[in-house]
Parts: sequence; structure tokens; C-alpha cells
Amino acid sequence: MRRGFISMLLALSCVALVAYVMFGFNNPAKDAENVQNIAGNNMTLIEKEIILQHKLKDLLKNTTVTDADLQMYRASLASSENERTENLRGAYKNVMSYKTSAKQKKALERELEAALRYNQKIYNDDAFTTKIVLPIKKQHIKKYYESLKNDDAQLDGIVYKATNTKTGQVFSNEDTTEKAIFSEKQSNVNLNPYDYYYEWYDAPEDVLEFELIPAEDATYDIQWYLPASAKATTKLGKALTQAEQLKLVLQIIQIAGVIALIVALILWWPLRKKYPKLSWSIEVLAGLSLVIGVIGLLIGGNVTSIFTQSYYGSTIDYFALISMWAISAFLIYWLLQFMHNIVYAFRGGNVRERLFSVKFGQMLAQALQLPQYTFFTLFSWFAFFLAGIGFLIVMQYNFNSSILIIYIFLWLVVMLPIMYKGLKHLAAMKQVMDQTNEALLGHKNTALTGSSPLAKHSQRIQQLKMGVDESMAEKQNSERMKTELITNVSHDLRTPLTAMMTYTDLLKNPALTAEEHAKYIEVLDAKTQKLKGLIDDLFDVTKMASGQVELHKQTIDYVQLLQQLVGEHEELATAHQLTIRTQFDAESYSLTVDAAKWARMIDNLIGNAIKYSAPNTRVHVQLKEGTLTIKNVSAYELTENVDELVDRFKRGDASRHTEGSGLGLAIAQSIANLHGTHLVIQVDGDLFKVTVKLP
Repeated sequence: MRRGFISMLLALSCVALVAYVMFGFNNPAKDAENVQNIAGNNMTLIEKEIILQHKLKDLLKNTTVTDADLQMYRASLASSENERTENLRGAYKNVMSYKTSAKQKKALERELEAALRYNQKIYNDDAFTTKIVLPIKKQHIKKYYESLKNDDAQLDGIVYKATNTKTGQVFSNEDTTEKAIFSEKQSNVNLNPYDYYYEWYDAPEDVLEFELIPAEDATYDIQWYLPASAKATTKLGKALTQAEQLKLVLQIIQIAGVIALIVALILWWPLRKKYPKLSWSIEVLAGLSLVIGVIGLLIGGNVTSIFTQSYYGSTIDYFALISMWAISAFLIYWLLQFMHNIVYAFRGGNVRERLFSVKFGQMLAQALQLPQYTFFTLFSWFAFFLAGIGFLIVMQYNFNSSILIIYIFLWLVVMLPIMYKGLKHLAAMKQVMDQTNEALLGHKNTALTGSSPLAKHSQRIQQLKMGVDESMAEKQNSERMKTELITNVSHDLRTPLTAMMTYTDLLKNPALTAEEHAKYIEVLDAKTQKLKGLIDDLFDVTKMASGQVELHKQTIDYVQLLQQLVGEHEELATAHQLTIRTQFDAESYSLTVDAAKWARMIDNLIGNAIKYSAPNTRVHVQLKEGTLTIKNVSAYELTENVDELVDRFKRGDASRHTEGSGLGLAIAQSIANLHGTHLVIQVDGDLFKVTVKLP
């Protein structure tokens, strides 16, 4: 609402500016156009009055023929004597061609000779030619004088005084002296009507100036005025009154415009940053601003015409003026919107993003990256344009059979293949859109074949769909494994915790013997240690998986480390009725790792093999070219998904009857990952194989 009011105030300021530019703030009423027109007519009437003071016979008596008159007259006949001679001969020759008798031809020849003599005298005898020109001049002077005398236009209340600049002779109609409300004075006014011309009788297209009054008696100083008593009854007086009224209206508009501009600026200042931001390009905003400017100039011209017409009418056309003002307010409202948005673009530093030319350049660059489609589109446009031109040519020749056959042939050879190619491209686009929709819904879809950009895009959509399907499968598998992890953690933590709670309740019995009390304490300590180990293992694997473990690397003998770890597990292997076999391809092998963590990884792998091996089998520990391989025959049926074996709390014993936390392989995998390598697990029936390559 406030922005609209500001626009109305600015529109009023523009109307006031037009009024000031066209008429000025202190423009006197006598400068009004209608007043000047009437004043000019009065001056013409005064000149007529002075001319009619001269007698016609005196004017005719003083008329002479000048050399310029003679030259003009001769030029009106022909540009030269020879040309007129040839014209005469040609005219008579043409007439003679229609005459058959010798007598008639003889008479025409005598007429031609007389005409040639007459023509020679016109071009060579000035006195002879003067006798021809002088009557013509007098005739037109008389005609002009009579036209002035018969003119009914009279001076309307004007008092004048005309003084001849050479003789001092005075002409005036002044009888009394009154106060003048309008006056003018002109010096050296020439009364000869050089703007009037007369035509030669035989060459109406040629004209000639003439002097009405002798030059020494034709210049006057003229002064005239309108008395105050004639203001209400004369045309000039009424025009002066109307001009004064208009001047008052214009002054009111000008003052109102200045006030409106000040108020508009005061209201605009707090709103200057609250104009809505448009997303249009800067070129569009600038172009629309320019269009509004042009329309504003046209409106300004119309406002000017309203002011100008008001000089001739009785009042200003207020309705038209208000309409122009309302239209200007509407245009200014949008002009402010556009200008503010241009300022926003420059201040926001995103000029390039708002320039249509930049966007068009980027669009063109992207289009040129697919020249196959870009050039086909441009060629299609050009071909259809030529087809339209060709149809116009066929129509121009009224469907001439030869041209029509050529046109139809070109349609069959050029236009139909283009249309087929275009429809094929549109069909392919529809297929890709349907393919995308099917992929979004999760349905199976078929990609386009071929090597076109659209076909390649379709194939990439197919690949993306396959990737999404695989990702969804992995996600579902991850959710299932997460559920199993929570179940396994709950089971493994609850088992020792339940035992601890049970034996704690038993210890509360005061009737326990010392032997029973010691036994319960021993069991409770074992369960506590198991729970502590389980929690420590879980903490270690979580910490290593998050990469928060710092490695302290050093160079060790890989073979010696393996021999030491195998020796430590000999007793456990014997207890499980197993035999450990070692095979090393070198007596020593240098390895730079974190010795403690690398030893723990191998310890977990060997311990895991012993724990889950079938009785009376062998565990093989091999080191070949730095690659460690541990193999054993599992006592339990293994899952085909070997990746699940390294999950946390996952055991080869699905019934979870064996001891352990189920984190052995997970910890080993994390340690390998920390050193830049990984475990490779292979299952072939009951054969379980773990391979660790050098980091």
C-alpha cells in the first residue's frame, strides 16, 4: 500500500516536471502558443492595412521587369534557345505527319518559321521579352491587391502604429491612449510578399517572385498593443485570460510535484530494502525499465499535448490528465521494483548468476557438448524455415507443376527423414522418462541400446538402478546383522551376569559352610573375569574400528614371533586333541609392525582355529613370501557368507556353547586394517582358511 502511494507521489512529480520543462515556472502568459498565434495573425492584418494605404495604380505604375524575371520566364519555356527550337521543330514535324496535302504542309512550314523567329527574339531581345513579362506581373499584382482588399478579416481591438523607416511616413489607427495589457514591437518589417508567387500562363509548374511595393517604400517599424478595455471582448484578450488561468494551474501542479517528491523520498527511505526480490534476469529487468522509460516519454508527450490543447479550449482536460497520472503511477511502481532488484543483484555479488547472457552462454556451452542433438535441432529449424519459404515460392508461381514436383521431392528426401529422426528422438526421451519412473518405483526396467548420448544416459540409469538395488540389499543385510549383534551381545553379557547374580544370592545364605562359600567365591570370580574380558574385547574392537588406536611400530622377526605363539598354544591344542603343523619358507623374516597388536591378531587367529577345530585334526600355520595362512577343519557347519564370521559376537558355533566372546576375528580384522591390510577368509566345506598379507 505504501509502495503504491509512493508511486503516485512520484508520478505527480513527473507530471510537474513535464509542466516545468515545457512552460517554465515563471512563464508569462503572453508566451502562450494560442496568444502567439493570434498575435501573429494581428501582425499580418496590420501589414494588410498598410499595403492597402497604397493605391493600386501607383503600385502598377512602379512595376518593372528585372533581369531575374526575364531569366525565369525563358527558363520556364526551356533551359536554352536550342532546346526550345528543337521542341518546336519536333512538335510541328509531328503535326505534319498527319497532313497529306502539300498546301497544308507548306502552311505549317511557314508557321514553324514564324515560331522560330519569335523564339529567337524571346531569348535574344530583352525589350521584346519585357513587353511579354510586364503585363503578366501587373496582372498578378492586381490580383494579389484585390485579394487583400476583399479579405474580410479585421483587426480585433488592436491599436497599431507603423512608421516608414526611409520616409518617416506614419500609418496608425490610434485615437485614444489606453493602458496596454499586451503589446509587441517589430522593426524593419518588409511588406513585399516574397512568399507569394505567380505562375506563367504556359508553364504552371514554374513560379516567380515579385515586388508589390518599391523597395525604398516597403520597410516599416510596427508597434501595436491590446487595450485593457478590449480584454473581455477580443480573441486575444480571451486567450490571455485562459493562458493566465493555465499558468496558475501549472504553478499549482509544479508546487504539488515538489512537495510530492519530498514526501515520496521520506516514505521510500525506510522501505528501500523491503521491496520483493524477483528472480528475473538483469537483462529482462533492464529491458523492462527501458520500456517503461520509453512509455514514460510517450506519456510525457501526451501530457504536453493536454497542456497545449488547453490553450485553445476553455478548461484543462482533467480526466485525461488524471488518467495519465494513474498510468504513470502504475509504471513507476514496477520501475521501482525492477531498479531495486538490479541494485540487489549488484550488491549481492551474484551478477553473473542473474545475467541471462551468462546463462545463455552456459546453456550454449552445455548444448555444444552434445553436438549430435544441437546441430540436428539447428538444422531442423533451418530446414523448416526453408520449407516455409519454398511453399511461398510455390504459391507465388500458382502451384506450377514443375516447381511443385521439386518441392514435393525435397520434402520426401529432406523433411520426412528429419521428421522421422525427430520423432525417434522424442520416443527415446519418453522411454528414458518411463525408465526413470520405473526405477523410482523400484520396478525392473530395460535400458536403451546404442551409443547415442541418450542411450548412454539410459544405460547409466540402469547401472544406477543396479547400484541402488545392491545398496538396498546391503542395507537389509546390515539391519539383519545389527539385530543379530544385539541378540548376541545380550546373550553373551546376560550369561555370566545371570551366574554372578545367582551366586551372589547364594552367598547371602548364612548357613553356608566355609567350603561352599569358597567354592561360590571362586565361581563368581571366574564369571566376573569372563564378563570383564568380554567387555574389554568389545571396547578394544570398537576403539580399533574407530581408528583411535595409536600404533607403535618396530621391526621384529616374523618367523620367531610365529614360533613363539605356536609354542604357547601347544598345550591348548593337545587339550583339544589337535596337532599344530608349521611351515616357513625362510628361517627369519623382518617385519615392521606394532609387535604387541600384531601378536594379538595372530594369537586370536590360532586360538580361534584351535577352539573351533574338529578333534583329531591338524591346524596348519604357514608363512610363504611374507603371507601368513592358518587352516583348520571346523567342528561346526560354517555359513556360506564368510563376511559374517568377522562380525562382532559372531561364532562358528551357532549354538554358542563354546567359550569366548565371539570378537576374536573382529579384533584380528581391526588390527589388520590398522596396519593397512586385511584378513582373507575362505571356506571350502568344513575347511576354514585365513590369509594375512603383509601390510
